[in-house]
Amino acid sequence: LDVAIKEINKLYGNNNVLLVQLPHKVGSPNNSELEFTKNLRNLSNNKIINLWEICPLQRSDFHTLDNHPNVEGYRKIKSCISVNNDISNFIKQ
Repeated sequence: LDVAIKEINKLYGNNNVLLVQLPHKVGSPNNSELEFTKNLRNLSNNKIINLWEICPLQRSDFHTLDNHPNVEGYRKIKSCISVNNDISNFIKQ
């Protein structure tokens, strides 16, 4: 992961890369997952928005068998992205 992010940053520049951590399970991230975000921020030197932390999903937002967001889950993610000021400001740059 670190190598891939470094290559992306080399191509586009750190200021032109925004990492958005999406919810991948029910509820809010736990301490180890928040630590992962913190470590990723330190490694990549990129702005990271932990959408999972501010836009948690419920069990009904995921498919039953494969644990990916379903249509309603993606609608919620889309809604959270569309109202997030940090993402909007990044896009406007």
